[in-house]
Amino acid sequence: MYAKLVTPAAASSTWYFIRDIIRLVTSATPSTSLLYAFNAASSVIVDSTPAGWSYVGSNLPADQGAAPTTSTSDYVASTTPVYLWAISAPCLEGSALKYVTFSPASPAVTAPTTANSYINMTAARSVTSLGVATNEGIRCYSTSSTTFTGIAFSSMLMSGGLTVHLIATARGITLIAENMGLQGVWETTMTDPHRFYSTAPVCVWQNGNMTGASTGKSSILTSVIPQIGAIQSANTFANCVMNITDVNTGTVYGPVEPISGNSSFSTNGQNWWNPGGSIMRVNSITSAGTPVYQVSPIYVQPGQYGYPNMYVTGVYNAYWCKPGLGNSGDTVLVNGNYYTYFNSGVMVGFLAQTS
Repeated sequence: MYAKLVTPAAASSTWYFIRDIIRLVTSATPSTSLLYAFNAASSVIVDSTPAGWSYVGSNLPADQGAAPTTSTSDYVASTTPVYLWAISAPCLEGSALKYVTFSPASPAVTAPTTANSYINMTAARSVTSLGVATNEGIRCYSTSSTTFTGIAFSSMLMSGGLTVHLIATARGITLIAENMGLQGVWETTMTDPHRFYSTAPVCVWQNGNMTGASTGKSSILTSVIPQIGAIQSANTFANCVMNITDVNTGTVYGPVEPISGNSSFSTNGQNWWNPGGSIMRVNSITSAGTPVYQVSPIYVQPGQYGYPNMYVTGVYNAYWCKPGLGNSGDTVLVNGNYYTYFNSGVMVGFLAQTS
C-alpha cells in the first residue's frame, strides 16, 4: 500500500494522525474514507494493496480490542502512562510476529497544536492487547507541556500542510515527511541466530525531523533505551536493531544500538547511518560514460553479538540513494525494476517500490 497523505493547515492531535495510519495499514480496503486527521480531499491512496498488518491493542482503554475509529476518546494529557498503539505482521519465515508501536512524542500537551504533533514509530519484541510492550525500541518524548520544539530529530513533526508518504507492506512500514525526514520499521533477512532464538529479524531507522530546531526539552523512556552503546540524545536520530541476544554470552538485549560510523568501529557507517548526507552516492558514470545514479542496499551489521549482516533490501524493496536526487514520485530503474524516489530531507535519499 502507498498513501500520499496531506496534513491540514490547522492543527490536529498526534493521536488522530496515529489512528489514521493504523486504520490504513490494517485495512483490507485502504481508502481516504478512513482519514480523520489527514486532509481526505487532498490525500490519495496511490496503491490500495492491503499492507497486511493486524491491530494488536493500546494502553488507552478506548482503543483496546479493535482498531481505533475516528470518534474514539479525545486527546488526554498524560506522561504516566505514555500512550502507545501497536500492530503486528508475520515474518517471511518462522512463527514469530514483528510488532510496530506508535506513540505521541509530546503527551503532556492538553490541546492539539501544530507545534506538538510529533509521532514516534518504533518496534517491540511483543505487545499485548492492553498495550504492554516488551523490549520496545527507542522513542523520545517531552514531559513538558510547553517546551516541545526539537523533541528529537527521531520524532516526526506533523506540521500544517505537510505531505507524508506512507509505504507499507507486510515486510515493513516507512513514513516519509516530505523534505524533512524518514521513519522506518523493516523486516530483514532471517539469520541463524534468529532461527535459533525464534525471534523476528527487525530493524528501526528514525530520522523524522532533520529540519527541526535543536532546542527544547527531551527525555527518553528508561525502559526502552538500548542496553549497549551511547544513549540517544534529544537532537539526534534513534536507530536500533530488535530482538538481539548475544550468542556468545546468552545475554538478552532486546533492542540494541548498532555501532555507528562515529565510533571506533564504523561497521554501520555507510550502509546504515549514512554520514555525510549529499557527499555520499554522488552521480557516477558507466564504462561507456553514461551518467548513472549510485544506490546502495540497506542493511545493518550487529556483528558484535554474533549476528551476520541483516539486509532490508530484498525483503522490503528499498535502497538508499543520495538526497536531492529528484522530486518525490520520480522513477529510477534499479537492476531491471522500477523504484520511486522520495525526498526524505538532507540526510539520505530513499528509493522504494510502491506496488
